[in-house]
Amino acid sequence: MPKLAEALMRKVKRARLEKVYELELRVSHAVAAMEKRGVAIHTDRLDEMTEEATERAERLKAELEAEWSINPGSSKQLIQHAS
Repeated sequence: MPKLAEALMRKVKRARLEKVYELELRVSHAVAAMEKRGVAIHTDRLDEMTEEATERAERLKAELEAEWSINPGSSKQLIQHAS
């Protein structure tokens, strides 16, 4: 295991992700507890946020279609316009 840990840390450093790694270490206990016990969710607020996100996505989709003649469901068109 030590060799694996060393190899992984080299990759983390090479990718300059040390701060992300340190953050994950600090929160790992809390995340594990949340996974084990679950979390409380305000379903009313979640429904509201979901509705807002859906409406925004529909507006952006309509904008792409109207102003750019791009079908967001077409990966080929999206790739062509991204380049």
